Amino acid sequence: VLEGTITIALIDDNEFVLVCGSEPQVFTEGSNEAILISLGLSLTDLDADHSITGTEISITNPNNGDELNINTNSELAVAKESTVIYITGNAQSIEYQALLQTLSYISTADE
Repeated sequence: VLEGTITIALIDDNEFVLVCGSEPQVFTEGSNEAILISLGLSLTDLDADHSITGTEISITNPNNGDELNINTNSELAVAKESTVIYITGNAQSIEYQALLQTLSYISTADE
């Protein structure tokens, strides 16, 4: 079982509440099966405008073969590197929440 941290940072937003499910997601090395890491994620924007302009999602201390994936069939712009995803576009928090709920992790390493 690997332990790691996924960081989700909202851009240009001062007040928000981000809650992920209380149960940790378990990834089995060598399984080559992606896991949804954002089950139960909810995002509440506390600003008066309820608008978010972007987010950066990254793995802290990634290992070789680590990869983040997210649904790219969205009106929001998604740019992806293996362990970092950038999402941009002015949208309501509910739209960002729906997209973030598709976030998954996989590792192709046999470590």
